Amino acid sequence: MRTPSFFFLLAVSVFVGAGLISGQASRASENQPQLIERNDIAAPPGQTIANRINVLFRPGASPAQIAQLNASHGAVLVQAAGPSGVHSLELPTGPNVEATLRAYRNHPLVLEAGHALVLQLFAEPDDTNYAFQWHLHDTAGGVWAESAWNIATTAGSGVTVAVIDTGAPFENFTRPASPGLPEMVFSPAPDLAGTNFVAPWNFVHDDAHPNDDHGHGSHVIGTIRQTTNNAYGVAGVAHGASIMPIKVLDYQGSGQDADLNDAIIYATDQGADIISMSLGFPGTGAPDGNGIVCGEIVGLNAAIDYAAANGVVLIAAAGNDGGTIVSCPAANPHVIAVGATRFDAQVSYYSNHGSELDVVAPGGDPNVDQNADGFSDGVVQETYCLPGSFIILQGIFSGTAIFDGFCDVFMSGTSMATPHVAGIAALLLGEDSSLSPAQVRFYLESTARDGGVAGWDPTFGWGLVDANAALIALTGGVPPTAIVPPPTATTVPPTATPTPDPSTFYFSLADDQSFGGVAFADEDIVFFDGTGFSLYFDGSDVGLAGLNLNAFTLPDTGGILLSFSAAASIPGIGTVDDSDIVLFTATSLGNVTAGSFSLYFDGSDVGLTRKQEGIDGIAVLANGNILISTIGNPSVPGVRARDEDLLEFTPTALGSATAGSWNWYLDGSDVSLSSSSEDVDAATLNAAGLYLSTSGTFNLSGLSGAREDVFVCTALTPGSASACAAWSLFFDGSLWGLGANNLDAIYVP
Repeated sequence: MRTPSFFFLLAVSVFVGAGLISGQASRASENQPQLIERNDIAAPPGQTIANRINVLFRPGASPAQIAQLNASHGAVLVQAAGPSGVHSLELPTGPNVEATLRAYRNHPLVLEAGHALVLQLFAEPDDTNYAFQWHLHDTAGGVWAESAWNIATTAGSGVTVAVIDTGAPFENFTRPASPGLPEMVFSPAPDLAGTNFVAPWNFVHDDAHPNDDHGHGSHVIGTIRQTTNNAYGVAGVAHGASIMPIKVLDYQGSGQDADLNDAIIYATDQGADIISMSLGFPGTGAPDGNGIVCGEIVGLNAAIDYAAANGVVLIAAAGNDGGTIVSCPAANPHVIAVGATRFDAQVSYYSNHGSELDVVAPGGDPNVDQNADGFSDGVVQETYCLPGSFIILQGIFSGTAIFDGFCDVFMSGTSMATPHVAGIAALLLGEDSSLSPAQVRFYLESTARDGGVAGWDPTFGWGLVDANAALIALTGGVPPTAIVPPPTATTVPPTATPTPDPSTFYFSLADDQSFGGVAFADEDIVFFDGTGFSLYFDGSDVGLAGLNLNAFTLPDTGGILLSFSAAASIPGIGTVDDSDIVLFTATSLGNVTAGSFSLYFDGSDVGLTRKQEGIDGIAVLANGNILISTIGNPSVPGVRARDEDLLEFTPTALGSATAGSWNWYLDGSDVSLSSSSEDVDAATLNAAGLYLSTSGTFNLSGLSGAREDVFVCTALTPGSASACAAWSLFFDGSLWGLGANNLDAIYVP
């Protein structure tokens, strides 16, 4: 067993809606749990551990070589490599930690090295307290679990959800006293009776008894799998699923950061279908100079990549800092990042948001009682009536800490939001075990109830998850109209009629809009003839309703090449990712569009695998090479670029086995496209020049504009040392009534 220490307690922490009992408590009826509020939301600042580094050595490095290198730096092994291969090393106290870290990073035996970081907690059935579970109800702020249970024939049976957290109250077990801690006696939670617990493991004590000595893990597990329809307590989303409890955090919500890597690999090897992580590293998530996120946590991305490659659905809390960056591990593109909402379906004040956010789910708000049930609007599940730290304090004085008092407790945080998403994912896999992680993500995101601007936005992601709509979409039904809060009325000023424009081109919009009495959706392609607009491609006619067309072009070889802003189910193909391109071969276009789809380009075959590598611009050169722009900073074989750049792909094969090589075509920073608003999100070219549109405002030499405009570079010098002889405005969207509607894609003949 590892002896807890100050450093260990700070090595890992998790965002948790836990704190001292406050507010009010209900009187427990006979044989029923008491309702209790906990109103704090813990999100301590991110921190490193003094004089501690983590090192991942290259395969083939021998133990003798590793020991010799460590000895040369006076480094002491404090945690041996687990399944992730990460070694935790204690360095001598002094000012040379950074120099030693650089030496490790530059050594040929080392694959990765970095500071050890602090991981933190983020923290109508007959169940008697179900009435207080607003977060599961068929309401504006709920996930519509009630209706979903009428569709989900298995309630997640056959699906294993690994919960990496503080443990689970799943067995009768006595842990002997250890230095600084009393004997601990654990009992199973009554409202988890009948739950199938599989492959339990405790990385804190290195044994098979991951009993919860904190209370956070118990609450999280309850949202996923609380025993339901047992006339007791509360309900869980996927009450037929199995739980794999994995403890990486101690009674204070702290532990080793390397344990998280090992836990992810352990869960994968033990057959988990879903990994739920209501935890994270505050202050992380910003991309480095190469556009890589979470690289500062040694071994984490490799562990996540391993799980994703083995078909595991990964879900994690966005964090409780209230900041504009999603914390790791949620920021990793393989992970579904979950923010938190309140009873009124608005985002909670503490919930992190940003470019890596995927969806939101109920996390509660401890400061309000919007549903007037007499309790603050937290998420209610069964856990200990007292915080684990208080129970242990009692045990220090009495000699034994007894974990047998359970209540239905209101807690808040993105920790509480995350297991709602994990539970819905389990319902989906329970109905169709063949679903891939990309398909599970598609059903979660495409059926989420939009809460901000149309489509994805950094505050709501794709919206508030809806279990009922996701199950209906999977089983082929038609979702009902969602209950949403009433919109705020806005006045749209009239737009003056502009003079005719000589420019003609095709475009797609980020948001639905009407021109001249004709409505265009974001899955459509619009033709502008210099005097007005007409429908060229009606996406709803060919099964694309509700999708966002993020890029298209009309190649000389015929047809239309299309890419979408998220994973999508395409008629005749199946699920495609946002890094794929499909070919539409038309039999008719316009108001009655018809034709067929085929897969043209599989991005995952050639390195477009991360979230920021979704395609948002396509063009085809005369030689058949493909120009591609991505939503974020791409890193593909041979090229690391930024979101204002264009990549050139030379194919040797296309379709389901895409192959070829990458080169730089446009370095945006060379031609003054360098600010965050100058992300190139639409591109096309012809003999006259390279036509671009950006995601926000742009300022070039003598030219400025906004996201609804198109500008052109003439006499372009392509490559990694790009140059543009002159810039000019091609289309002024504001003159034609686009307002601030973004041009998602353009094509100029």
